[in-house]
Amino acid sequence: MKLQHKLYAGLSAILLILLTISGLILSQEHQKRVYSRQLMELYRPAELAMEGLNSSAARLSADVILSLSPAMRRQVEPLQPAIEQFNRHLDTLSVLITGTSLSGLPLHRLRDDADRQAEYAVALVSQYQSLRRDRMRLEDNVHLLMDRLRDSDASETLAVQAFENSLAQLTLFVSTSFYNRTDPDRSQLEQAEQQLADRMDQLRSRWPLLAEQPEVRHLTGEIRYLYRRITEHADFFYLKRSQYHLAFQDVQQQLGQIQSDISKTSQQAIQQLEAMSRNSRMIEYVLVPLAILITALLGWQTAWRIRAPLAELLKGIQCARTGDFSFRLETDSRDEVALLSHHFNEMLDDLDQATVSHSYLQQILDALQHAVIVTDDDFNIRFFNATAFSYFQTRAGVGKPIAGFRTSEGAMLLSEAERVLLCQQSVLSGLEKKICLPDGEKVVVALAAAELKVNQERHWVISLHDITLMKEAEKSLQLYARLFETSNDAIVISDKQNVIEQVNPAFSRITGYEEHEAIGKNPGMLSSGRQDKAFYRVMWAELMTKGRWQGEIWNRKKSGEAYAEWLSIVAIYDQSGLIERFIGVFSDITQRKEAEQLIYHQANYDALTELPNRRLFWDRLEHALTQARASSGKVALMYLDLDGFKPVNDTFGHEAGDLLLQHVSEKLRALVQPSDTVARLGGDEFALILPAYSIRKLEQLADKLIDAVSSPVSLLDKQIRIGVSVGISCYPDIATDREQLVQQADVAMYYVKGKNKNSYIFYNQQMKQDTWEKIRLEQELREAIDRGQLEVIFQPLYDASTEVIVSAEALLRWRHPVKGVLMPDMFIPLAEENGMIHDLGEWVLREVCTLARTYLEDKGYVRVAVNISAQQLTQPDFVSRLESILHETGFPACHLELEIKEKLIVNDLTGTAKILQQLSRSGISIAIDDFGLSYTSLNSLSHYSVKELKLDRRFIKAVAAESEDSHMVKAMADMAHQMGMKVVAEGVEDDKSLQLLKQLGCDLIQGFVYQDAVSIHELSRLLQVQARNTQPATNPDME
Repeated sequence: MKLQHKLYAGLSAILLILLTISGLILSQEHQKRVYSRQLMELYRPAELAMEGLNSSAARLSADVILSLSPAMRRQVEPLQPAIEQFNRHLDTLSVLITGTSLSGLPLHRLRDDADRQAEYAVALVSQYQSLRRDRMRLEDNVHLLMDRLRDSDASETLAVQAFENSLAQLTLFVSTSFYNRTDPDRSQLEQAEQQLADRMDQLRSRWPLLAEQPEVRHLTGEIRYLYRRITEHADFFYLKRSQYHLAFQDVQQQLGQIQSDISKTSQQAIQQLEAMSRNSRMIEYVLVPLAILITALLGWQTAWRIRAPLAELLKGIQCARTGDFSFRLETDSRDEVALLSHHFNEMLDDLDQATVSHSYLQQILDALQHAVIVTDDDFNIRFFNATAFSYFQTRAGVGKPIAGFRTSEGAMLLSEAERVLLCQQSVLSGLEKKICLPDGEKVVVALAAAELKVNQERHWVISLHDITLMKEAEKSLQLYARLFETSNDAIVISDKQNVIEQVNPAFSRITGYEEHEAIGKNPGMLSSGRQDKAFYRVMWAELMTKGRWQGEIWNRKKSGEAYAEWLSIVAIYDQSGLIERFIGVFSDITQRKEAEQLIYHQANYDALTELPNRRLFWDRLEHALTQARASSGKVALMYLDLDGFKPVNDTFGHEAGDLLLQHVSEKLRALVQPSDTVARLGGDEFALILPAYSIRKLEQLADKLIDAVSSPVSLLDKQIRIGVSVGISCYPDIATDREQLVQQADVAMYYVKGKNKNSYIFYNQQMKQDTWEKIRLEQELREAIDRGQLEVIFQPLYDASTEVIVSAEALLRWRHPVKGVLMPDMFIPLAEENGMIHDLGEWVLREVCTLARTYLEDKGYVRVAVNISAQQLTQPDFVSRLESILHETGFPACHLELEIKEKLIVNDLTGTAKILQQLSRSGISIAIDDFGLSYTSLNSLSHYSVKELKLDRRFIKAVAAESEDSHMVKAMADMAHQMGMKVVAEGVEDDKSLQLLKQLGCDLIQGFVYQDAVSIHELSRLLQVQARNTQPATNPDME
């Protein structure tokens, strides 16, 4: 029997047995797969979806709890991810159970309950955040009100503390009630609010001014409003919280029921699958061993006959597969196996020779870094090495056309024209192509091709060489060379010994050294000497440890000019990690430094005086206070304001004012130490910062300042004298911080300015009260004209010989609604200080002219005198304004007399002369008030058309006391009469003084001895009575 017949019989029997057993096993496996698929595709995903639903529900609950925590500042948006995740899991579960045994699950009800829970959660968190913001606003307003109460000057500290405790209890109760799980106790809230209301009423009754302050009134109203808002919205918050908890319980109940149903159905499927598995195991335990036994018997019988030759053949095949072609089969028998063995041995001999040659060639080509591709004459691929495969991969296949190889631009790797040229010349080189590798990297390759003859057939060998790095290196070298040549920054390359190897043109342009002058030299040749050796030691230490250094440095050019440069140095390392050379890059920043210094100076120094301005003053004051706090030291602050600067500036012009400010600045700088600061804050205000002071030194310095500033100074050929008011505050003896220190010094300065000027004073608490009183009086004065509180009255002047009224002096009174009648000396200086004197003086002039025109025209005019302030008189348009008033009221200029202080003429002889001459030309008379104090030359007054001299009251009192000053009154009267002037004695109170003054030559008498100041109605009546009692006569003052 032939070998193949034996083999066929044995295999057929074995196959029949295996088919029978396989049929039974496949039937069982089919049923198992059905139930397994149901378990894996339905029940398990459904359980995972349920786990996702439970996790999402738990996450939503946790987010709600976190959002309601006092420590969290969460918004509504963080709830959305949990809600969206829950809905996604619910949609997944709905899709899974559609058309299955689980389709009856109540998912629609679960979706409705979940949507309701999400809606309540969002509303609950939003309401809580709103309540929390209101509570925070309430706490902030309560703290602001507490701070305001602590800063107040309320004297009863215990009452204020009780009020603060009430506020604290209220905000604590309101701020903690929303974190509890129970509703708030409204009775306690109402009791707290009532207690707060009682405290507010107590505050209004005890300190009405403090309670009515806008800030306090606003804060108390805001606290009440926020409290009511919180209590009104609290019920809605707790309702939403209850609704949310009910919805949460419903969702949890639905999830538990659905999960129970899914678990129950899944468990049933698992039980059925386990039953089938048990049946399959029974089949395998009985039939499979039986089949194995039968198959083994048949196989043993067949193998006994053919096992040995086939085993040898199999061994030979295995050796050939591993590349071992030295194995040979025995060929003793004459059957098919022996014939097969003979041919198999011959094949092994041929393969052995071919494999060796092919292996050598393949290894050589794969080792090349070039891609090698061999094509036939039609350019279809016949061979490619490993590099070519890495370039093109799936497109590099034997038999595929090379036209499938493309460049990165999409063109053929070898175009039609290039293939035609190759066929004509048999060789092609010098081509550069861009290709895209499978990983996306783009490279540049050099392409070359040549003809190859194989068995008289023409083939083509194409090689590709990656030249990407070489091209990039060429491009970088070109770029670096251009950058090196065109850079505006100087570049220096030196070796590891710091000897210059190369410099760029910018180096020569900045330093002045040509390239040949720098090469071979050390960069130290540029050193300016401004940096010491320690600087360079630190620089080189950082450069050697970190490999780089940069910073600002001063060097010197070839011309010797020093310049600032910004220098960066980098160390270049070789492959072994040792420094090979250094590269330095620097730019000239001299102009930038100069510009920065100029900008800094302009921003921090006064352009006129070169003193620190207000900005630098604040910086230095803060620096001085910081040092004082650190060392438990002291700082004194002086605020200076020049007295009389504005009249100088208005009279002599801004040039004189600027020169005067510069003069004062130099005086101040000369009196302080280098560690002190003198600053100009603006206008005529200065400040001195004095660290480490003593009270005695401050007093001495203040005296020196006043003496230096008030000493006469000659400017523009004019002798000018001013004063200075100095306010002083000290840290920490008086002030506790920067703002308080400045405020107190400012208050003290204005206090001095309002009292006696040209002096100094240390701040005290009474000044604060006086300042507030002054501010309040200033505001009331601004409103006095509109409210009709100002009144002009008139005091008659009597002829000393005839004792009849010949003129009257207009006097201003302020009928204050609280303080009563205020004399001019209580508010005129205030008006002069704040600039109101111009409007006030113009109102007085218009009022006097109107009253005199109305009430005196038909009685016969008498001369009316009006006191004029120095600021009012030196206004550029004073004369024109006065003429306009006379024209509007119709009052004759010849009946108007202006009284000016003698010291005004002394201080500004030239400027006042021009104004008085203009007034004289207009027909207005001039009288000199308080004459005799400033030693004015009577001869100079004769040029100003002065009609009257009013002696200072000091001389009148001296006459009453019969002192030697009586002779001076006699002398002044005689000289005045010689120059055509009349002498007025004001403030005469008794007959004795009256008789003496008449004997001394006084022409006009004013005072209580004849008549006190009266209203315009009473003056009109007096003139009417006088007219009836006397015969008509010529008024000597009208001649």
